[in-house]
Amino acid sequence: FIIMPSNNNQKTSHLTTCWNILKSEKKFWMFPIISAISLIILIFLPFTSMLLSSTSSGDTISNTASNQYSINYGFLFIYYLLVYTSVFYFNAAFIITINDKLENKPTSILSSLNRAAGKFHHLLGWAVISATVSTIIHALEDRKIIGFILALIISVSFSLLCFFVMPILALENIGPIAAMKKSKNIFTKTWGSNLKARFGFGLSAFAYGLVGPIFLYLGIKYDVSFLIAIGAIITIATSIVFGMLKTIFVTVLYRHAS
Repeated sequence: FIIMPSNNNQKTSHLTTCWNILKSEKKFWMFPIISAISLIILIFLPFTSMLLSSTSSGDTISNTASNQYSINYGFLFIYYLLVYTSVFYFNAAFIITINDKLENKPTSILSSLNRAAGKFHHLLGWAVISATVSTIIHALEDRKIIGFILALIISVSFSLLCFFVMPILALENIGPIAAMKKSKNIFTKTWGSNLKARFGFGLSAFAYGLVGPIFLYLGIKYDVSFLIAIGAIITIATSIVFGMLKTIFVTVLYRHAS
């Protein structure tokens, strides 16, 4: 299951290998279902609904005219924190299950969830950091072109340097700050092959991801409900599958790099 060879077939081998791993264990498919259910419940909780209404109602953070449509960033941070905490918990359990499969150990959804729960304090810390960065990025994006450029730089840098944080938190007994440092060290040591692998995988994901939107576009343009429905189904299915494939991809890359 190692997918780091530097050959011309890398774009295909990454995706194919991850797909083969995904197909090899039916239990993997339970994690996006459980995660989606938890997010739906979270979104419809009265407290979360209040946060959503607060962040979209045009609350201002100053009395100037330029900020009249600004959101309440405190509420936005809490919303990010709740969502990230849920996503990171189930993602960690998924990574643990992937790692067990790659090591030819018995896989158990309940066991993985319990082991992820044992790392919940670390995952919560990572959710706090991620929510803070996301809120800052969102705030910068409201500051016209300069803010948008700064937000883009921060977003790309944070994504690259923290690429391995989730498998580190899931598979090792260290906190989010130490995980960020280790992720940065792995990235700086393997940045060439790492970027090549990510680009190849991302290009494949992008190509497959175009299918659903094409159906949606044609359905909307020609007012064909069937095409719109097909496009929506393909888009959702592609998003779920490639989300799982990306998690497998990151886990395998981390195992190889470490």
